[in-house]
Amino acid sequence: MNLQREEVDIEALLEKNLKLTKENNRLLKKMHRAHLMGVIMRIIFVLLLIGVPYLIYQYYLEEYILELQEAYQSMQEDVRDLKELPSKVVPDAISERFQ
Repeated sequence: MNLQREEVDIEALLEKNLKLTKENNRLLKKMHRAHLMGVIMRIIFVLLLIGVPYLIYQYYLEEYILELQEAYQSMQEDVRDLKELPSKVVPDAISERFQ
């Protein structure tokens, strides 16, 4: 009689263990799925963080930035010409005065 009772107890423990194992497996699968979704969302976030500013530059800002660069280069050339101006003008003015 004790042997049958022990078998019933063992069988009940095995069923309980099986039930807990299945629940544990279900939770682990959910955790794995959540982790994968987190990784995918991080990748999408980084791609958006890099891609959106690039696309905004490429489609909307590029021509304005190029115009600003050209204007800046032109201004640099004008300043360079102004710095060279006294060396060109003064010798000519001095030579005209003494002639």
